Amino acid sequence: MMVAGCHRAAPPEKIPVVHPHYTLSAPWQVGGHWFYPSERYDLQATGLATVENAASVAGMTADGEMWRADGMTGAMQDVQLPIIVTVRNLLNGRSVCIRINDRGPARVGRLISVTPRVASLLAMQGDTPVAVIEDETITHALDAALGGPTLDVQAAPLAGVRAEALDGKSAGRIYGAAVGGNAVAAPSVMEELPQKWVQSSSGPTDMFVELGRFQSQNAAHMVVQRCGGYVLHVPARDGLVWNVRLGPYSTQASADKALDQSLACGVEGARIVIE
Repeated sequence: MMVAGCHRAAPPEKIPVVHPHYTLSAPWQVGGHWFYPSERYDLQATGLATVENAASVAGMTADGEMWRADGMTGAMQDVQLPIIVTVRNLLNGRSVCIRINDRGPARVGRLISVTPRVASLLAMQGDTPVAVIEDETITHALDAALGGPTLDVQAAPLAGVRAEALDGKSAGRIYGAAVGGNAVAAPSVMEELPQKWVQSSSGPTDMFVELGRFQSQNAAHMVVQRCGGYVLHVPARDGLVWNVRLGPYSTQASADKALDQSLACGVEGARIVIE
C-alpha cells in the first residue's frame, strides 16, 4: 500500500521547517485505488468521516503545516490544499469550520478525516456520516495568499475576505486582500479557526454506494449491467447527471462490503454517500 504524506515524522535530530503553501499534488494510491487531486471551489459532498490517529499522522502536513491533535484541521483525498470547509455531523446536527491541509483518509470509502479535537467538538462516535461544504470565497483568498490560483479581478473583493467566528461573537479574520486580481498575503492567513461548534439540522443518514457519475445515460447503464445497481438523473453543473448507485444500506459494514465489491468489479471512483 502506498499512501502519500501519511508517514512523515521528521528525524529526531532535525526540527521541521514549517512552510504553509498551496499544493495540488500528484495522483496517489491507497489499497489499489487511485485518487486524482483537482482544484475545486464548489465542493459539496456527503460521506463518512473518520478520526486521525496521532501515531500515524504526527509530523508535517501536505501543505507544510505542523499537525496537531488539537488543531481545527482535516484531510481529504482529492482537493487542492488548503481549503476551508464546514463539516456537519448528520447524526446530531453539530457543525464546525476547519481547514483541510493534508492528504487522507488512507482508506477507500471514507470522505474525510479530522483531528481528535474536531471529532470531539462534533461528538463523533467512530466513523460518522457527515456533510462537507467548502467556503468558496475564503478558500480562493487563502489559496491565492499561499501561492495558488488567484481570483479574477472582477470577482475578487478589494478589501479582503473576512472569516467570521461560528458563534457570531468573536472578531472575524482577514485572509487576504485582492489588488489587481491577486490576493496579498496577510499575517493572519493561517491563524487557528475557532474551536467551537454550532447546532444545525441533522440528517439524512441513509448510506449508498455511488459507482459513478456520467454525462451519458448509456455509459451509466453499461456500469449497471456489469456491476449492478440503478441509474438516477441528478442535475449537476458539471454535466455529470447520470448517477449509478447501490443501496440504501442501514449499516457501515454493509455499505463497506458493497463498496469493496464494486471496486472489485473494476469501477474507479466508487464512494459512499449519505442521503
